[in-house]
Amino acid sequence: MKTPLVSVIMPAKNCARWISSAVRSVLEQTYRHVELLIGDNGSEDGTPSILAGLAADPRMRMFSFGAEVVGAGAIRNALVEQARGAYVMPCDADDLMLPWNIEDKVEALVVSHGCDAIIYGDIIQIREDRHGKPIDAPDILGTSNESVWLVTSNCVNHGGSLISREMFLKVGGYEQGLQTGVEDRVLIIRLDGVGRIRYLPGRPGYVWRRHPQQATASLHDVHSQETYARAVTSAMAARRIARDSNSK
Repeated sequence: MKTPLVSVIMPAKNCARWISSAVRSVLEQTYRHVELLIGDNGSEDGTPSILAGLAADPRMRMFSFGAEVVGAGAIRNALVEQARGAYVMPCDADDLMLPWNIEDKVEALVVSHGCDAIIYGDIIQIREDRHGKPIDAPDILGTSNESVWLVTSNCVNHGGSLISREMFLKVGGYEQGLQTGVEDRVLIIRLDGVGRIRYLPGRPGYVWRRHPQQATASLHDVHSQETYARAVTSAMAARRIARDSNSK
């Protein structure tokens, strides 16, 4: 298997505090065959000017989206359409990749001969207050999808995962209109219908920042639970149809 190009997709909106470190964490990966696609969704802080100052690296491509494209899922879909790599990797603009993240995932891909829909690994979760100070000690999150049912637990760490672009497009990408944090769960369930989901345990490769400014939805309120239930029901139906089709 040849060395694949990995397209990192990064939606951005009002993330001036974090985006420089997020971008550097991608460009400083030990795996060098990488491109970074950033989609700014109408930021009103210093994000656009910071991105303009980072644009000298030829591996970066930047896109601006107006009001017609709303939400992280829609931005990611648009960026995947522009991606040149056979594999895509989501990275949020307020998170970080550790230097070995892509290399570890690609090495696992080579071992599997490229037959995985998505490869994910352990991540570090950091909780911060509104001033960016840690609230408590970091956690390491990682569970095999073979031991936890995808519907009842979001066991697949989406950030920093390696996703087949072909399979991503086959399932229609991220479902639009869902709250941030729900669309990735629905995507993973659909990917499970067309390919293998593989957990890569070991050293964490991604840092997930949790803070008051982030857009990730909480599933504790009734509206979010109802939205999630409807989306999961639809995704499970699509997953069942895809698996039935593949078995014929």
